[in-house]
Amino acid sequence: MKDYIIFLILISFFIPKLVFGQVVVSEIMYDLKEGADSGREWIEVKNNGSELVDLSTWKLYEDKVNHSLNLFKGDSSSIASGGYVILADNAEKFLTDWPEFKGTVFDSSFSLKNDGETLVIRDGSLSDINRVDYVSEWGAGGDGNSLQLINGEWDARLPTPGYSSDRILSLTETNPSLQTPTPAVASSFPVESQIYAFASGDTVGVAGGVLEFEGLALGLKEEPLSNARFLWNFGDGSSKEGKKVSHVYNYPGDYIVFLDVSAGEYSSSGRMNVKITKSSIKISNIEIDSRGEFLIELYNDSDEEVNISYWLLKSGNTTFSFPRNSIMGVRSKLVFPSSLTKLNIVEGGNVDILYPNGSVFYSFEVNVKSPSDNPPQVYKGDVSSPSEIELNNEYTPQDIVKIGDKGSVLEEEVVTSPLSGQEASMISFSSKDKKSNRWIFFVAGFSLIGILGAVFVGRGRQIS
Repeated sequence: MKDYIIFLILISFFIPKLVFGQVVVSEIMYDLKEGADSGREWIEVKNNGSELVDLSTWKLYEDKVNHSLNLFKGDSSSIASGGYVILADNAEKFLTDWPEFKGTVFDSSFSLKNDGETLVIRDGSLSDINRVDYVSEWGAGGDGNSLQLINGEWDARLPTPGYSSDRILSLTETNPSLQTPTPAVASSFPVESQIYAFASGDTVGVAGGVLEFEGLALGLKEEPLSNARFLWNFGDGSSKEGKKVSHVYNYPGDYIVFLDVSAGEYSSSGRMNVKITKSSIKISNIEIDSRGEFLIELYNDSDEEVNISYWLLKSGNTTFSFPRNSIMGVRSKLVFPSSLTKLNIVEGGNVDILYPNGSVFYSFEVNVKSPSDNPPQVYKGDVSSPSEIELNNEYTPQDIVKIGDKGSVLEEEVVTSPLSGQEASMISFSSKDKKSNRWIFFVAGFSLIGILGAVFVGRGRQIS
């Protein structure tokens, strides 16, 4: 038994390390080509693990200082599986240099040495998670490149903040023979023409879910190309044109997304891998609340967020479409009342979940009781706090129904609701019960005064 306990303690210690240990420094911009480096240096961090990691309390150790990470741009301080974030010496200057950047940026305060130094990513307890000892001999010393971790090795390449370097193919890599025409003014060497294609977006999704993709094209001087044409091949037989597009995969599988970018006579390509799994969204319950309204509860039974934008709920000949950017969190539940969905739900009928293309992937048979079939229990009395009355854990604050105002205290009635599975946090009771308690306190106080008076009178007689 003792050995088993020691084993559990060791496991509980090492599991967080294994999860956090997947967060690594993936790119370092320590020496810019043009202008001063001050405030413009940045570090890219990637989550190679399968779990969401919160960086809000993490530190960047550099030059013997633990630098704080302050969220500057983005909706969350967490880094998703396979995701990237930028740690910037000056977030404003970084976004000035990279105006097209759409990801998460943390503002910090550091100064990267051009001859190399040690960088350490530390968690909230200041445990070392990842360490890099870079040196200028690795490259990227003032030539416009950054150091990038590719297949476990550091290499100097064109900066790609927030993007994976293996998604980029330059024109010279795909067709080195292409060059610009010889200029009228004599040149001692031919000038290579380059454009760069970046493909980014969701790398994990569910069948039927909406995935977002965005392309980026850069010219020879690393400037964004405004006149570029973007053509996407999603790997499932469908394609679409546009800089920013969305797509729905109907079946689970591993897909390769290919992006062709063209600008004038030049072109380039990028690619990315997308993994699609079976949908885990289901209807976990349907019930009628105290007002006679149907409540539909959806549950995401997976460890991934699911984008349910444009999915449909259907009952009979009525449908409800989820709006754009409808996201279900990990292992989360959402409740949709019939006043919102406008669905015509009937006892014995079905409520279906449909993909955006209209195909049904989940069906739930309606079998509920109305409130009149199952009368609610009523609790009345006087307690100093809600914790003093024992409630069924099916009650929830939303199920407190006003039944009248008698005096200074509102009398209320608590009704059951099996949907939420939470305990009521506040209950009020009738004023007449409080008045009866006041009489009890008054009588008790009067009796106490009488007893004390009798004691004093008895002592007075003994003294006399």
